[in-house]
Amino acid sequence: MQSANGIAPLLLMQLTDATGDDRFLEYADKTLRAFAALAESYPTLSYSYLKSRHAFQIGTFKVETSKFFGQALKDFRPYKFVIKKEIDGVLICEKNTCRKYDTYPAGR
Repeated sequence: MQSANGIAPLLLMQLTDATGDDRFLEYADKTLRAFAALAESYPTLSYSYLKSRHAFQIGTFKVETSKFFGQALKDFRPYKFVIKKEIDGVLICEKNTCRKYDTYPAGR
């Protein structure tokens, strides 16, 4: 079962992706730090925390597109966040690096 405190950092990271507001990323970091000792003491009880911590370490994967929205939803990528947005082609952001494509790249 996921805990609210454990999954909150991942959701805050996704809010950062959706809004561009880095305050949410700061809150995610603070939340992860606040529960670090508890997760270390009880690792089997903190799956959602460990999931959020892993996402924080490797970064989220944001896809913005309208034309390739369905395809973007079908492809699996950990911590992927797909936004339906009217743009030409597709914009893919991994951590702090964004790249625009005219077509949906295979394996993304």
